[in-house]
Amino acid sequence: MHPSKWAMSRNFLTEDQCDEIIELAEKMKRQRGSLRDYENSVHKDSRLCDVIWFTEENAEKAGITDEVGQIYQIVDQQFNGVKEIMKLDHWIIDDRENFQYTEYTKRGEWYDWHIDCHRDPYPELDSNGNPHRWAGKVRKMSMTIFLNDPSEWTGGYFEIENTYDRPPSELYMRVNRYGPGIADCKKGNAIIFSSDCYHRVSKLETGNRKSLVCWFVGPPFV
Repeated sequence: MHPSKWAMSRNFLTEDQCDEIIELAEKMKRQRGSLRDYENSVHKDSRLCDVIWFTEENAEKAGITDEVGQIYQIVDQQFNGVKEIMKLDHWIIDDRENFQYTEYTKRGEWYDWHIDCHRDPYPELDSNGNPHRWAGKVRKMSMTIFLNDPSEWTGGYFEIENTYDRPPSELYMRVNRYGPGIADCKKGNAIIFSSDCYHRVSKLETGNRKSLVCWFVGPPFV
């Protein structure tokens, strides 16, 4: 993999900021995670976890609009700094999707190997027939932030396949792994990577794993 395809950002957030995100998430609507395509087909066999969406609607219902807005500002500012360090300023990124708080709470919960980018740009209309906020854009960079200390869970490793040009397989498996017992997995650290990199969360064994997942978008690559 080209070295600029992913990076570990240490101390991306402070521990207090991580705790605030967890507190805010608990005030909003929780749902089971699923994987949807543009036709709203639901794929249930590749993901088991809970998610909470940091949307304007959810924040408004919980009465925490300003607090959630501040989290977006902090993450955006930090991300822009890391993007510069990764020497990806030539990638046009002009928006980001709603943040997703993700929680693995039961033994065996996981997220199978996948990439975050879609085959085609977002369509002109969303599933409700309204203008799509990210119409014509594609996911370019993804990020996962560890929100709680890895001593609070076992299993649940974040793994990213480091050959880039092919999906993982038993015959050709080279991954970078982050989780309990690994120095770079600390509360507040973030993994930032190209959205076409294969990655997964291995099965949780014990405890509770909490993270914030973000996707950054822009016009398709030429």
